[in-house]
Amino acid sequence: MATSRSSSTFPRRAAALRLLGALGLSALLACGPSTAGAPPEVEFPADALATEVTASGLKLELRTSPQPPARGVLGVQYRVTTATGAPVDGLSLDVVPWMPDMGHGAATKPEIQTASQGTYVLPNVYLAMPGRWELRTHLTGPGAIDELAAPALQIP
Repeated sequence: MATSRSSSTFPRRAAALRLLGALGLSALLACGPSTAGAPPEVEFPADALATEVTASGLKLELRTSPQPPARGVLGVQYRVTTATGAPVDGLSLDVVPWMPDMGHGAATKPEIQTASQGTYVLPNVYLAMPGRWELRTHLTGPGAIDELAAPALQIP
């Protein structure tokens, strides 16, 4: 009788183990870096974390969420203005997170969303390890073709 009981429970146990395995894999995959973008409630502080001036004279203010930046997925906001403070719209940005001490970039390329008033948002910058990171930024657009190796972020 014990043989028939174990043979009838084996398929149920196997099915339960398959289900648990699938759930475990789904949970593991969900823990990786997000490429879906930041939730709409992400807010950036009023004060810039860093300010850079490009070769063509554009001023870039950088804010992060959270600020100061932390390891993992963070939001980054650029505000781009002229030397007189007028917002610059219509730029194309290409941003590559780069860790110069380690000689590599991030695992995912950040998405860039254009807002208004010279504001550009990267909702999914993934910085996996602590250390110094540069946001290597290439700007193109009306009156601007600039490349910056900075701003740099220190991740604890």
